[in-house]
Amino acid sequence: MAEGRHRGNGRRSRGKFNLGVIGRSNSGKSSFIKLMLQSQLGPESPDIPKTDFLECTEKREKFEIPGCSVVLWDVPGVGTQNEGLEGYDERIEIEKYDGFVVCCGGPVTEYELALNNLIASHGRRYIFVRTKVDAAIENEKKAHPSTFDEEETLKKLRDGIIEKLSESGVTEFLVSNRHPDKFDFETLNFIIFDEGSLASYMKSCNKKVKKENWKRKQVESDC
Repeated sequence: MAEGRHRGNGRRSRGKFNLGVIGRSNSGKSSFIKLMLQSQLGPESPDIPKTDFLECTEKREKFEIPGCSVVLWDVPGVGTQNEGLEGYDERIEIEKYDGFVVCCGGPVTEYELALNNLIASHGRRYIFVRTKVDAAIENEKKAHPSTFDEEETLKKLRDGIIEKLSESGVTEFLVSNRHPDKFDFETLNFIIFDEGSLASYMKSCNKKVKKENWKRKQVESDC
């Protein structure tokens, strides 16, 4: 990940794109936002929020990057004692967002399915991010040390997501907040911050979009 890479990424002529990062409590969404900001501002930037892993987001927080049209929002988690599903769209004022990143730190549950339906019902689209992939790999390795295969584990993770969200057609992205150089983070980072890519992806993300197409665009952009 290039330190402090900021090339006017995501600049659009039609104002800001408000991207809400949403998910269950402890899904890793605040850490994911921190990672995204570090990729654009550099890891030592004073504008990077400090993440307290013992606390959860209680109110939405806005993060803007100079020269970038994409505005990240850390949205209070769903499925906690204080944030149930009923009326959740009204509490977070869902209509104020142009799209979402749905973070999931484990297997897809009823909460992610409910978020899928809720977002769709408001005519919004989203990117599905499976966080904590490194932990899933380590758990599988400990459980099956003699037969462990990392690629097979990643395939199982992807297949589990696709099975649950097959009707939505959303493309899954596997991310480790601890290891941003692995899995799908760089491609996802390109989609969100490269000029014009996010709007283009959001128009097609509820179809069978192949990440290989975006990886190719990323490589062409870096050349």
